Amino acid sequence: AANAALDTITRVITPTEKGDWFSAAIPSDGSYGVTQGLIFSYPLRSSGNGDYEVVQGIELDEFSQQKIQATREELEMEREAVKEMLN
Repeated sequence: AANAALDTITRVITPTEKGDWFSAAIPSDGSYGVTQGLIFSYPLRSSGNGDYEVVQGIELDEFSQQKIQATREELEMEREAVKEMLN
């Protein structure tokens, strides 16, 4: 987990090469049909100054769309299960 965290920080503070991206879990902005605010892994690009943006327009086949939907549903159920503990 520590290596993954360091890798993500490095990628966010290093400019992403054109045509490339990296994945990291961030609060959803609603992209790819994921509920806004849900923590979800997205393809990202960084300008190198600590900012990032979600890579838009990636064509997803039906299998990938189903996997994203299943993961979103599972995360929403988990969030609902612990909701009372977080308030």
